[in-house]
Amino acid sequence: MKNILTSLMLMACLSLSAQTVEQAGVTYKMINGTEAEVAANQNIDIEGAVVIAETVNDHKVVAVADSAFYKCKKITSLQLPKSVVRMGMFATSHCFQLTKFIVANDNPAFAVEDGVLMSKDMTTIICCPAGKTGNYKTPAQVTKIAPAAFSTCKNLGKIEIGDGITEIADYTFQGCWSLADVVFSNNLETIGQYAFANTILQRIYFPKTLKSIGDYAFANNSIVEVNLKGTVPPVLGKDVFGVENIDEKWCMRLYVPRGYVQTYKKDNKWRYFLRVLDVYTSRWTV
Repeated sequence: MKNILTSLMLMACLSLSAQTVEQAGVTYKMINGTEAEVAANQNIDIEGAVVIAETVNDHKVVAVADSAFYKCKKITSLQLPKSVVRMGMFATSHCFQLTKFIVANDNPAFAVEDGVLMSKDMTTIICCPAGKTGNYKTPAQVTKIAPAAFSTCKNLGKIEIGDGITEIADYTFQGCWSLADVVFSNNLETIGQYAFANTILQRIYFPKTLKSIGDYAFANNSIVEVNLKGTVPPVLGKDVFGVENIDEKWCMRLYVPRGYVQTYKKDNKWRYFLRVLDVYTSRWTV
């Protein structure tokens, strides 16, 4: 009986070890009999230009797992082969020296523009390298930004979101610690949870199309002024602006269209602003 148990334990260990393999410093996980993915939580000491293999142990590498290179602060570029067709959330979050993605020309799912990982048809921003600096304007053809696409891009100061975009997904700009200015799409309808948490935004100008804002979307910011064009108050999630004490609430100003102050004051969520004011006509362009 003892020998049988020992054999079973050994077989289990061998099976477990066969599920992962390291190649050129990158760890891969076998996800079925023929496919593998870049495993989550790589060695944070991996550095330089990282090239993902197309195959490992006769398994085709098809994906990069969620948080695969999380906090790998020393990598400078990430190259994807044609086989990789899925990129996980937070895959390169906190990779502060990562300045560009490189993708095989025959990759069917991804392309690159200005170092940013895009969908093949260039309509979706998949992931911006966390080391990108300066300002960023979404390309005109973009209609979607993937969740967490700009997470921890700490050196971006301004974002301009094109009018083709109607939704900002969860965690999209979370942790962009230098982000001080956002120009929203004129057609924006939805902002997801934690979308702009942990930035340094002070003034926000929402378009009249905005319908809802998710939980903690603007938590841990320095917001002193919120401007709205809509006559119908957008639906708010939990602690959208992350303001808790009475002094902070009094410092924040909410500007709404003329004649709609009471509409916002009667709203169960928006009324927590203690200073709801008619917007100055000069603040808006027609």
